[in-house]
Amino acid sequence: MTIASVGLLLFAVATAATGQVMLKHGMQIATARAHDSGGSLALRAATSPWVLLGLVVFGVSAIAWLAALSKVPLSVAYPFNALGYLVILIASILVLHERANVMTWVGSLLVVSGLLIVVLTKPLQALARLRNGARPAGKRGRRRPGHVLSPPAMAGPAEPG
Repeated sequence: MTIASVGLLLFAVATAATGQVMLKHGMQIATARAHDSGGSLALRAATSPWVLLGLVVFGVSAIAWLAALSKVPLSVAYPFNALGYLVILIASILVLHERANVMTWVGSLLVVSGLLIVVLTKPLQALARLRNGARPAGKRGRRRPGHVLSPPAMAGPAEPG
């Protein structure tokens, strides 16, 4: 995995977390306005600049995530979403003035620890394969662009032998 790929993954996670915080802030404002005026929460949310901007930022995150998936195996990329828990936890405290208890912090740190284990063991596994004479993981079994994987064949009942 290259530094550019890690940067793309971190950008996707950071923009997703930012979009979520913006959506939450926008919904807090929309809820308060709908409660005060008795109007529709859906209409208030649909016309909230924070909600709309949050959706745009979240869309940018989705595009960055797709770009990252084109470069990094899903088994490596997906654990990076765990960083989003920590980013959102910190942002919810600093920006939204929410409270978090000790168990929330412990759980979030355990999730991030899991991320570190997954990400750091991938290079070690690749190094071990190279030492044993195997080719690098990315060089075997490449599929042609546009190649569609077919579902595995279903095994029928065993024939009496």
